[in-house]
Amino acid sequence: MFGTGLIQELIVIVVILGLTQTTKVLFRTHSWMTLVTAFVISLGCSAFIDSQKPLLVFIFYVMLHALTAVGLYATLKTMMVWYRNHKNESFR
Repeated sequence: MFGTGLIQELIVIVVILGLTQTTKVLFRTHSWMTLVTAFVISLGCSAFIDSQKPLLVFIFYVMLHALTAVGLYATLKTMMVWYRNHKNESFR
């Protein structure tokens, strides 16, 4: 069913994003390690959820999950910086 697969993918991406940020805070890693951390966590999540897939599909899911989580992180970080810079300005 389409709905359960979509929900599962969204949950995996949020889990990867949360675990990546938790790892950054706890271990004080550099920002360039964010992608590597996301790939490692994505590998674990994908192995746990999609263990019956062929190898190429599995690698694709790992890359998709990790890059989506890192892209979501970059978007949220950019939006927060923009909001902080424009919070005190009046509307025109």
